Amino acid sequence: MLVGRTLIKSNTPYYCAGFTRSGSSVAVTIEVLALGSGGSVRVALEHKNSEDTAWSVLTWFPPLSSLGSETVVATDPREMLRLQYDVGGASASSFVHLQVYPVRWKP
Repeated sequence: MLVGRTLIKSNTPYYCAGFTRSGSSVAVTIEVLALGSGGSVRVALEHKNSEDTAWSVLTWFPPLSSLGSETVVATDPREMLRLQYDVGGASASSFVHLQVYPVRWKP
């Protein structure tokens, strides 16, 4: 069984499906399971209200360039959230394999 998702270096970012706010504070954990060809990823937690036309960054994860997990906590999110992944690396075949754990909300 394959767990997580593999993202390959690209000139455009990847996005997860949006999800709705369920509290006044959110914690998101990402675990990097594998890296290839010097791969790394920058991840932004973005948010917007339903009437907004553009997403804005709520917070950034530290650069993920080694195996392990990172958690970010953000307060006062807008109505809708999503993750943006920007994969970089030394070559066109650079990749990151990662797992995003269930989002944890605080009231």
